[in-house]
Amino acid sequence: MKRALIALNVAIVVVTIMAMPSCKNQKDTEADVLYQQIVSAYENEAYETALMLIDSLHRTYVTRVDVRRCADTIAWRIDLLNTKEQIPIVDSLLEQRCQEAEVMAKNFKYEKNEQYQDLGDYEHQRLLTANNLGRTYLHARTNEHGEFSITAQHVGKAINMRSITVTVDDVPVSSEQLGEESYNAFAPDGSSTRENLLLNANAAGDIPQFVADNYTGKNKVNVTLHGDSDFSFVMTSNDVAAFVETYRLSLLLKEIHQLQMQKETNAKKLVLLQEHLQEL
Repeated sequence: MKRALIALNVAIVVVTIMAMPSCKNQKDTEADVLYQQIVSAYENEAYETALMLIDSLHRTYVTRVDVRRCADTIAWRIDLLNTKEQIPIVDSLLEQRCQEAEVMAKNFKYEKNEQYQDLGDYEHQRLLTANNLGRTYLHARTNEHGEFSITAQHVGKAINMRSITVTVDDVPVSSEQLGEESYNAFAPDGSSTRENLLLNANAAGDIPQFVADNYTGKNKVNVTLHGDSDFSFVMTSNDVAAFVETYRLSLLLKEIHQLQMQKETNAKKLVLLQEHLQEL
């Protein structure tokens, strides 16, 4: 009985060892079959399918470096085709958006201090700081990359502003609560204080989009400045219109900046992919 069990165990080991090469060959064959499916998808312009199969090949057959390299070549060719298709689309859209921004920017003043500013700012003609030093209002601006900001200005008894709330049709939306680094106060004549609270796009939160979406030209926009005490006022229709125009210009400038970055990326990618394929 003992000899029989030993003989049986030896037989199992031998069979297992003999089966191992055939399993490896089968796996290699499966990788080759999958690669042929990739080639077929590519030749039939089913590029998304080809890329999905390439990803599967990389994950499943890690040791088949030769087949994976061939698959990568196909992936580069697909990427090259997509990049060539994107270039004229991006160029056309960029030209269109620049023309739209040029028209919209006619109501704005562009300023840039070369000594400390990398990007210039667009301020609506109605909201220029120099023309509004003596009143309480919201001063919206955007830089040339579409980064929107609000400066809440309060003139009168100091309240030490830390946040604002904008209400349209009885629906309030509030900014973040800010610290001293965003706050400035001046007492130019000794009798009143001019306070400024700077809110960048993150701090302003949903306020710009909320006003742009809900202001009709007839409804009121109420602003409450929060600090040691609160101060509320109603924005003039001209102020709201300028605020909304500034926000919409910021969205347009942001899209232009993204398109410009996409154009640069496409140009670099085109050169890189062509170099890769020429080296093969």
